[in-house]
Amino acid sequence: MDSLSLGVVWKHLKGATLNNAHDSLVDAKTQTDVVLDDTFLPFINKTKSIILITDFLSAREQNEVKKKLEPAREVHSSWTELHEGSAFWTPKDSDDYDGHSSGGKAGPRNEMIDAGKIATTLADIFFFLFPLTLFDLIAKMTKHYAYDEWVVEKKGNDRDGHEKKKAYFQRCSAQTPGARHCADKEVIKYPVTRGYIMTWIGILIMHGAILGNNGSIRRY
Repeated sequence: MDSLSLGVVWKHLKGATLNNAHDSLVDAKTQTDVVLDDTFLPFINKTKSIILITDFLSAREQNEVKKKLEPAREVHSSWTELHEGSAFWTPKDSDDYDGHSSGGKAGPRNEMIDAGKIATTLADIFFFLFPLTLFDLIAKMTKHYAYDEWVVEKKGNDRDGHEKKKAYFQRCSAQTPGARHCADKEVIKYPVTRGYIMTWIGILIMHGAILGNNGSIRRY
């Protein structure tokens, strides 16, 4: 066949020229003739020939691809779409600044300026940006994930279809076979407190700002 256009395929099957192509009724009847033809039937339900991205890219590689795509999710509150279905969005006027005649003043907000003026240590500024209530919330959710939430251990496959050595946890109900808590196999069940979370954040800051990649466990 010269091509796979509807008229060419129909002529190949029926031996006649298709008249009035692109008329909706003619096209619908012609497509029906094609899919019901005896020579078409053997091609139905054939083995999958399309290779999906998920078949050959790892989850990390797929995420890298997604980062480069246009935003597809709904715009979150306080931001508005310029028109329905648009990928372009704009902040409300109070959050926008494009010159002396519109928007707020560029720079830190007044609360940040005041906190900087009265701070006596860097810790004062840190806890202004990250209040203790944040660490309480992180501790609460960490405890829930480690000791309260029911999970089941599973193993995924790599891009070649082979089972990965490292297992992962999937949330489930308490009645699911094999259900457990994430930290059930830990020898010591540490109490997850605000202090533990703050210490962990401190270690991360030390690693990034002071020790770098040369920091040893002993120095920590």
